[in-house]
Amino acid sequence: MDVDQIKTTVEVYDVLDMYKIRYSNRGAEEMIYCPFHGENVSSCRIYPAVNKLHCFGECARSFDVLDIVQEIEGCNLPTAIKMLQEHFGIQELRAGFTTKFWKSLEGVKKHDAKRQRLDLAFVMAKEAITKYWPRVDLAFRQLWSEFDDIVEQLKTGEDASTDRIRAWYDKATEVFGERGK
Repeated sequence: MDVDQIKTTVEVYDVLDMYKIRYSNRGAEEMIYCPFHGENVSSCRIYPAVNKLHCFGECARSFDVLDIVQEIEGCNLPTAIKMLQEHFGIQELRAGFTTKFWKSLEGVKKHDAKRQRLDLAFVMAKEAITKYWPRVDLAFRQLWSEFDDIVEQLKTGEDASTDRIRAWYDKATEVFGERGK
């Protein structure tokens, strides 16, 4: 089993259960209190389609199952993998992984961070489109153009900030939410 398989085998809800983090509807996107910083409003969204959490508050980043363990336990990636393997009875990683592998994994993690933002952008766009499709007009085309720019920026390796993605989502919610009143 490799690292990507661990990320897809262990569900984000299972890790939330492991740490007794409260949520309401397993399998449904929902806002929860961020487990990584104190707050009095729900600022963290569960995205089961990509098996991640995203904090729109103080953290302002996405977390996969390994990131959640690392953040809560204050441990490194190999330790987080071992903890999930032991807790969920997952077989060991394939033999042959060396120190060189773990060092190269840091490069992969940086690449994954960009991919996470792209995954999150697509999930948010799908949610907004599904929810507001009946109200499509010029405002939608402008929002779609902005979204397309964000995706192209990510594809070319440029850094599209989580703040930009969140601002786009908030704008879509505001534009279409106002029309629904």
